[in-house]
Amino acid sequence: MITGRDNPALFSYQPLNTLMVVFLLQFIIFECLMDLKDYFQLGTIVRSHGVRGDLVLYLDVDEPNSYKSMKSLFLEDSNGLKEYNITAIRINANLATVHLNGIPDRNTSDLYLKKKVFLPVKSLPPLKEKQFYFHEVIGFTLLDKKAGNLGSITNVYELPQHPVLAIELNSKEVLIPAVADFIIHINRENKTVEMDLPEGLIDVYLS
Repeated sequence: MITGRDNPALFSYQPLNTLMVVFLLQFIIFECLMDLKDYFQLGTIVRSHGVRGDLVLYLDVDEPNSYKSMKSLFLEDSNGLKEYNITAIRINANLATVHLNGIPDRNTSDLYLKKKVFLPVKSLPPLKEKQFYFHEVIGFTLLDKKAGNLGSITNVYELPQHPVLAIELNSKEVLIPAVADFIIHINRENKTVEMDLPEGLIDVYLS
C-alpha cells in the first residue's frame, strides 16, 4: 500500500491544496476591497413598493434630485458588488422608488431589503473649491495656517450644525469644524486640507 509517508509526492499534495485555497481567499478579499474603494454608498434599500418588484431607497445625500437620471446602481452581493440597470425611477425628497432589471416581483424585491446601495466614485459631480465629499478627505493631511501639520484626517462626522473633521493629537481625538470660513483650500492632488483655525481651538482639546 502506498501512503503519504512512503511517497513524498503524495505527502506534499495536501499542503499544496491548502496553500492554494488560502491564496484564492486572499485574492477574493483583495478584489472586494478594491471594488469598494472605488465606490461610495449612495443609500440603503428601506422597503419594497407594490407587486411588480419596485424598491424604495433612502438616498443619504444632500441633493437627491441630482440622481434622478441614474441609469444603474450597485448592490451588495456575496461576491462583492453587482450592477443593476434601472428601468424606472421616481424621487421624492430623499426617497427614490426604482425598478431594477432582474427583480420582477414583490417576493424577489423583499430579498433586497436593508441592502446598501453604491455608485462609482467617478460618477460624483465635481465640487467647488471649499466643498468636499466626506469619504474623499479621510486620509488627507490637515494643515493649519498657524500650527502647521496637525496630522491625518481619520473620520468625518455629520452634525446638525456642520460636519467636523476628526484628527488624533497626543492620543486624543480632536474635532475640527469643517466650515467654509475656516477652510482655505482643499488640494486633492496633494491630499491636503488647508485651514485657518481660530486661536485656542486645538488647546481646548489638549488642556
